[in-house]
Amino acid sequence: QGLPRTLYHHILRDEAGGLWIGTEDGLLHLPNPRVRHTTRIEGVDLRWMTSLDVDTARNELWAAGWRKGLFRLHPRPMHVLPGGTAQWSLSVEGRDGGLHAVGAAGWFRRAATGWTAVDETIASTDGVVRQNGVAYFQTDSALLRVHPDQTASRDTLRHWPQEDRAFHSFTLAPNG
Repeated sequence: QGLPRTLYHHILRDEAGGLWIGTEDGLLHLPNPRVRHTTRIEGVDLRWMTSLDVDTARNELWAAGWRKGLFRLHPRPMHVLPGGTAQWSLSVEGRDGGLHAVGAAGWFRRAATGWTAVDETIASTDGVVRQNGVAYFQTDSALLRVHPDQTASRDTLRHWPQEDRAFHSFTLAPNG
């Protein structure tokens, strides 16, 4: 039905009922009734889109690409590298309702003026900020929990053994 044969990483339904799909080969947008395949924004390829989320406060759709940075998909597509790095993961569950990004340069939040640092000391490979404000970050060596308004105070939930560090990942259960 017009869909490419590729690996699919993340799916998000927009307010208009269309689907946005991050794939190994780029970004698919399935507005009814046709498929649109986008492969570049500002000259940067959209291969390996790993996170898609909506900043509802600004009605913006964002994607994170594996070692590509962040991309605003709607409105006015653009490519950004908060903190000067390309490794990011997105989360929109923050208690402030804002869009959060975590990556090698730390924990950032989308603000009216752009991306602002919340805590630049967390070098994370993945993460999520829950509605209660508690944040979970996967680093190269551990899984961390950071409590709201206490970014200096972190709980180490699990250390990865040195020989296993490349093999760890996490997903939060629905109850957090």
